[in-house]
Amino acid sequence: MISIKTPQEIAIMRQAGKILARVIKEVIAKTIKGVSTLELDQLAEELILKAGAKPAFKGFKEKGRVYPATLCTSVNHQVVHAVPLNKQIIQNGDIIGLDCGLKYQGYFADMAVTLAIGSVSRQFK
Repeated sequence: MISIKTPQEIAIMRQAGKILARVIKEVIAKTIKGVSTLELDQLAEELILKAGAKPAFKGFKEKGRVYPATLCTSVNHQVVHAVPLNKQIIQNGDIIGLDCGLKYQGYFADMAVTLAIGSVSRQFK
């Protein structure tokens, strides 16, 4: 069943979306050659917490597993929801998916983007 949201609830959800849009914008700006996906994850978490929200994915439990990160960072052939790693360094020609969610005043916002880093092979255009 879908519950009808009050104007106040809609305002909170709108604010959650705005916070997440700012976070993603800043993470995109730092998604460059030489940066690790773990660095991007740490940035996202810092920005979310600074905004008064909480990472939605970090600590998520499913089938006995706990997701350890704020972002899901899928590079090239990786399937969605890959865990950010210090050894996963962004390279020229990579295609990276960034997926992030946050919880703000009891409501969730979730957003994903796909980026091409530098010069990408024609087969991916």
